[in-house]
Amino acid sequence: MYVGDRGLRVSTPPWIVLGLVGGSALACACSSTVVKQSGSTGAGGANTTSASATTGTSGAATGSSTGTGSVTSTNSSSATGGSATYSAFALATNLPRYVVFKSEPAANRCVELMVSASGGPGIGIQTPMGWTVDQALVTAHASDCALDASGYPIITMMSTSANGAMGTLDHQPTGFAPCHVTVHATVTFPTGSPWAPPTDSLDVDNLLIQATPGC
Repeated sequence: MYVGDRGLRVSTPPWIVLGLVGGSALACACSSTVVKQSGSTGAGGANTTSASATTGTSGAATGSSTGTGSVTSTNSSSATGGSATYSAFALATNLPRYVVFKSEPAANRCVELMVSASGGPGIGIQTPMGWTVDQALVTAHASDCALDASGYPIITMMSTSANGAMGTLDHQPTGFAPCHVTVHATVTFPTGSPWAPPTDSLDVDNLLIQATPGC
């Protein structure tokens, strides 16, 4: 049980401390979704991903699009597991914070990275100075990769927190309101939950962080 600036919230992870950034709620009309071919590796497995995009005269990557301002690109992968959809959202909390989602419909699971300007030790993913990936988890449904009606990641009892991670996360600009994030990381999970793979890799470049003012 946690108590935030907006009152009592039951069974809410500690990173959801409700509040405002810079005295005002975050809002933006932009949206972005990136779809990539990817998969999770088991023990001793390998996951190799290569990316490509075509640029038209407008400067935007061509391909299928979803909604206003969204861009979809497809990457081939040597690992099995079907396509994965990436998205990221700024969150209105007491610290600058955003979440990165990787939805895997074929495996019916969602991987989440919670990134905050807390400067804490994190879970092992290298980040820009002053930022940290302070939590990663996997849930039992791909549809969990979304925000609820209050604008925060969906809470579910069918989730497993990571017990380790390695790789890098970078975002631009590097201040307190980043607009785009690039992730190349592998997250490990404890055994025991049917929805949690031994490892899961996230590979996405220049993903728009939705709801960031000015982006």
